[in-house]
Amino acid sequence: MSVDTPGVRAFYAALGVSLRAGHGTNVAARCFVDPEAHRRDDRNPSMSVSLHNGVFRCHGCGAAGGAYDAARHHGLSPRAAIDLMVTHGLVERRPTPSRRTRTPPSAQTRPLPRVVNRPRPRLDVSDTDLLDYHAALLAAPATLSALRRQQLWTDAVIRRYRLGLHRGRVVIPVTDAVGRLLSVLRYDANRVGRAPKMLAVAGSVRALFPAPASLTARRLLLVEGEPDALAALSLGIAAVAIPGVDAWRGEWASLFAGRVVTICPDCDRQGRALAVRVRSDLDRAAVAAEVFDLDTGRDDGYDLTDALRVAHQAHDMTTLSRLRLFRCDLAAPLPY
Repeated sequence: MSVDTPGVRAFYAALGVSLRAGHGTNVAARCFVDPEAHRRDDRNPSMSVSLHNGVFRCHGCGAAGGAYDAARHHGLSPRAAIDLMVTHGLVERRPTPSRRTRTPPSAQTRPLPRVVNRPRPRLDVSDTDLLDYHAALLAAPATLSALRRQQLWTDAVIRRYRLGLHRGRVVIPVTDAVGRLLSVLRYDANRVGRAPKMLAVAGSVRALFPAPASLTARRLLLVEGEPDALAALSLGIAAVAIPGVDAWRGEWASLFAGRVVTICPDCDRQGRALAVRVRSDLDRAAVAAEVFDLDTGRDDGYDLTDALRVAHQAHDMTTLSRLRLFRCDLAAPLPY
């Protein structure tokens, strides 16, 4: 069937994927399959999406698929993915024939394209692996010292969130509110050259970190990136990280019901655009929200860890006292 441009654009918009403006057959978008494989979460888009049928291909990491695969990559179930495609006119729902009058194949209209159910690959990391990685980090005093000094991470937070060490990268396990492992991230705090700072193990599902339900504070700071959340938590600030500028999902807003949320983006155009989008979704979910810009005069990616490091070293009580309104109780047990 013919698919019009508005249908494809609306479909991807529903997934939270922003397609660049254009009138050709293909338009650019940031990679949503493995953004950590690209520089700065693929802020210079390397993916192309067909406005004819929704097929995508990333010219950076090689990921490719159709509209159904895009929906599955964003965590939709097979049924929900098909429903969304139907809603936006990418496929037609196959009618259910009557048990008494089944339509013979010869009388059927042109068959719909076959939709291949490609289950999400399982995480290639076991609980035993995570325990080994955690033990390896605890046994690496030089690395621990660097993380304390550069990232402001405390030993208590490192142990609480079971951070590990594997092949020179810090391992960050991400779980949901009941302890199910959703993703495993590998972070290089001292990136050299063009290697990405953050890598995700195959099969990882983008999720908030830590799960909002694991924090008891009424006021939460919503930041960009797991390392920023870990730095804030280490200073007693109740913070939750969005996993990248293009990873926010509108339905996450309901997870903050009953909280007061301050969005603290990185100081650049993409981070501030993310803050506007998140604020809008939180407003629609009736969640009290505001945006806290760390430095309105900067546009270089200056982030919360940078600000905390400067404030901590300079004993800047104005910044620290403002952020410490978001007190968290790290003595409270995790729900997993």
